Amino acid sequence: MIDIEEAIRKSKTRDNISNGGSACFDFGDTVLVKYTFALKYIKDGQHARPNSEEIMQAINQKNQMGVNTPKHLAVKRVVEDEADVCYVLQEKCPGINCESLFEHGAPFSRARYDLAYIMGIPFKHYTKLISDGLQLFEMGYEAKNKNLFYDTKTGFWYIDFLTNEKDYQFDPNDIMKIFEAVKYRIPNPVRIGSTLMYGEEKELSQSQRELLQVLKHGIKAKTLQAIKTVIPNFAKYEKFYLLPEDDEYKRYLNESHIVTKNLIDIEEEDYEIYHELYENVMQKIITMVVHEKRDFWNIEFNDIRNYSDIFNLREFFIQSKYNTLLIENFEDKYMYRIAVENLYINLFIEDLVNRLKKLPQDDALAKFIAEAEEHLYSKERQR
Repeated sequence: MIDIEEAIRKSKTRDNISNGGSACFDFGDTVLVKYTFALKYIKDGQHARPNSEEIMQAINQKNQMGVNTPKHLAVKRVVEDEADVCYVLQEKCPGINCESLFEHGAPFSRARYDLAYIMGIPFKHYTKLISDGLQLFEMGYEAKNKNLFYDTKTGFWYIDFLTNEKDYQFDPNDIMKIFEAVKYRIPNPVRIGSTLMYGEEKELSQSQRELLQVLKHGIKAKTLQAIKTVIPNFAKYEKFYLLPEDDEYKRYLNESHIVTKNLIDIEEEDYEIYHELYENVMQKIITMVVHEKRDFWNIEFNDIRNYSDIFNLREFFIQSKYNTLLIENFEDKYMYRIAVENLYINLFIEDLVNRLKKLPQDDALAKFIAEAEEHLYSKERQR
């Protein structure tokens, strides 16, 4: 097996095989990845891929546990051509890069083939994709096709990690981490398949459109079943996970008995789960305000929205009995949706302020409350 010094030397005359991003050079059973950072942009001792040594150790531990991610063999840092460079030598992934399964603007025949291929992947490979993704939760994985390989014998393989958040590992009892994992940190197989050429869908026959829809629904349903297999308590919350999906897919899940809940309508029992998830977000925000001293503008414009959207709470609110706005009072659906989402935010802020007032006060908290109340007062005047 080639060592890193020889791989670096030989890479100077090798073709870059990367599908995008950092350069990568193939040496048979190993690959050399080259990360660069222009020296003119470096500040305060920064480096290209600064955590690579720590990531190597963590990833090799995952590999030893049976997680499908290639072993890292060596790291070397050099300065080349006005750039800080980090070379990482690692074992080569088996199978094909999933970027090769995706073409944006593909003809119908290509889209059908790719979706059928993904649909035919064994269920055990779907479940390992989920279980491995949870094992890699803290590793800063970017869920992109180019960072995923598929091997017909061993399943999906993960590559390319940014961090090692030791204090933020997956917890099957933490519903926020569960949603964060399945929505953002684990690849969604349906997104691997090619998409049609622009406008071609209108030219398809009814049977062709139905075929693509059945394949997409099947892949998404298989993924959902894998999630519920690996995380059994997820079934309790799956309706909230599925809120953004269209009604046709929801009916497919119901008619196929993959999900037994009524996915189309909000029922009284759903409010109990809503309040559980809402409280999860509220406590997160209170912690950020009290202990992290987060500014009000950041909480208002970013944090409340981002953490609520992990659970699709704003989507639920639009359909819920708490939404007092009528669509007929707005020019179009877009303006109505914006108004309802803002109503959710303002009600959340009002609840947050009432809770914060009950806590021991300091200058930072008093400032936050004053700014929040001024925001609520200005919104009231606008109405």
